[in-house]
Amino acid sequence: MSDPIDDFFGDLHDVPGKRKPVGRSKPKRPPPDQAPWDAKPRHYYMKGVKVEFFTIGQVARALNRSPRSIRAWERDEIIPPARFRAPSPKRSKIKEAGDRLWTRAQVEVMIRAAQEEGMIDGGAPTRAFTAKVVAGFLATQEHTN
Repeated sequence: MSDPIDDFFGDLHDVPGKRKPVGRSKPKRPPPDQAPWDAKPRHYYMKGVKVEFFTIGQVARALNRSPRSIRAWERDEIIPPARFRAPSPKRSKIKEAGDRLWTRAQVEVMIRAAQEEGMIDGGAPTRAFTAKVVAGFLATQEHTN
């Protein structure tokens, strides 16, 4: 037995109006797989030695954060400021300084500290995280000198 109300309204569209609904017929695509954080390092020579560097976007991807968060952490002294900068762009009217750069060892120190403090899944930075990052940065600095 059919419902008389369904029969009466059966030929109507699911949304009132003249236009068809947008985006309902296509299934949502999953986000594209992101490359690993260390997929495309930049290389610069320091004292004649080729060194691998990573940008703020790569650091953010490694820590599961946004670049804006990493800049805020620098500003709020949660992480030490980047010791290295890319050469300043010659034709940019907006950027006066080059991109912030971190070495692989520095990024790995931040990842290890974030994992130990439970920050990879979105937890807030702690003082222990800051202490571990600073100690790790000092250790990598002493090791390279």
